[in-house]
Amino acid sequence: MNREGLHEYLISNTKLEDLMLQLNSHSCNNILFLNKYRENQKVERFHFFYDTDELNYFKPIFKDFIINKSPRYMDVHEHSHEYIEIIYVYSGRLIQNVKDQQIVLNKGDICILDTHCSHSLNYLDKDDIIINIMLSKNFFNSIFVELLIENDIIS
Repeated sequence: MNREGLHEYLISNTKLEDLMLQLNSHSCNNILFLNKYRENQKVERFHFFYDTDELNYFKPIFKDFIINKSPRYMDVHEHSHEYIEIIYVYSGRLIQNVKDQQIVLNKGDICILDTHCSHSLNYLDKDDIIINIMLSKNFFNSIFVELLIENDIIS
């Protein structure tokens, strides 16, 4: 995929985003409904799923890393992860609350959240394209330790 193809992919709505627009809802509270809708409509799943036992917690289903686009047209309530999350603002802006502090990220900004860091995301609109990179702690440590050992520009 070239740069233009990636851009078109990122700005297009996912089925979940279309659903949120249809529901005219800013909240992802109705997790059970969304999960049932996904099953019935065969909506593509994100690379994580909502743990229905603890509705405000995202549970990863990967081994080392995954990249996805944050869903737009909804608030994401406070939650934490077992993995490190790197957040990149491709376009627009992101307002997130991290440990009771509001942080505004704009196009080109990056934020790294450690494991178990409680955070929430405010409503993302059409132009707010956010890329999430989730890394297991072991994978993150192995990459950055290796970079530091190599004595290159990053270290």
